Amino acid sequence: MTAVHGLQTVEIVTLEPGPAITALSAPDQGGCKRFPVALASHDVNADGLDDVLILDPACGNWIALGQQGGGFGPAAWEDVLPALPPNPYLYAIPIPGEERPAIVSSNEGAIAVARFRGAWERIDLSFLMPYMSSLHASDILAATAPLDAGGIEVAFQRGEFLTMLALTPASAAAAASSIEARIDVPQELIGALKPHIGYDHLTSFVPDGCELFALGVGLYPPEAGDAPRRVHALRRAGGSFVAERLPLSCDVTTFAVVHGGDGLEPVLGAVERCGDDDVFELARIVGCGERVEVLSQAKIEFNWRAAPAPPSYSRPTLPRTSGVRLIADRPAPTRVRFVHYDGFDLRVFTAEDGDGWTIRSTKTSMHDDREDVSW
Repeated sequence: MTAVHGLQTVEIVTLEPGPAITALSAPDQGGCKRFPVALASHDVNADGLDDVLILDPACGNWIALGQQGGGFGPAAWEDVLPALPPNPYLYAIPIPGEERPAIVSSNEGAIAVARFRGAWERIDLSFLMPYMSSLHASDILAATAPLDAGGIEVAFQRGEFLTMLALTPASAAAAASSIEARIDVPQELIGALKPHIGYDHLTSFVPDGCELFALGVGLYPPEAGDAPRRVHALRRAGGSFVAERLPLSCDVTTFAVVHGGDGLEPVLGAVERCGDDDVFELARIVGCGERVEVLSQAKIEFNWRAAPAPPSYSRPTLPRTSGVRLIADRPAPTRVRFVHYDGFDLRVFTAEDGDGWTIRSTKTSMHDDREDVSW
């Protein structure tokens, strides 16, 4: 599922038997121009079908409910879930032992959580410390990990701070508790005149028996100039968090992780900028992230497009920014796939292990132009 900044339409992307796009129908709002800012997917009405949750500050939040005969039907948010603010971040977080997920809407200062305890209820929480730097990351959620006592621990990023939030089972008295600390980035990792202000593409990565819990690309303030984009591994160290660099080859535009399990090792796929070339690199993450082994590299085309800008804007399209997402999966034990969609073109990078890993890329035009702009 995808929502592109500046476009009204939420779309479902399918790859097999061939690439296809399906637009979701939103509730009628009398000509209001929709502006989806955050998406999540889970079965929220316990009918066995995945639903799509959409936060929209312009025309109101809504839900596309999965239908028994296939497809999705639009519903007003409040017909299914408690009202949540249209924050820029939204998550559906499964909690072990609970029938339905926790629905979390968050911004840099607070979160709102919808929990199902026989009926849906809303819990509002503020972060412990004042927000002390601007957020330039593409996501606030860093990671989830099971708690020994049951439930899920979730990490929220606010600039150079992380807040750990414990979502406990419905039977527990406390709904949530949190700790907060600054991410310690060693001086040798900074690589610029200014320190990091946060992380882009924060991705949950929790190998068994490891303090490692997330990977992300370190971000710098604009005044740092042309700073490097490197992938860091984030670890817990008591009540603080420490960053360590993963030795990938070049500046990272975006990355995604295919998690391990069933005897398979986790692998990382990254779109990188090496000089004047865009390169796709596939790497194996070894142990607790102390090193990576490059499995394969290939030159690629990654000149992605941005949505049309408002008429008063000085450029015909919106500026391209950090936060470009890859979606990763493993269709077969010896094949991994990474997908990017910019609202116009669908790019798929597939790596296959035969006598060594090989990478191939495809680009399919899904829209020549877009008329569904949000202005």
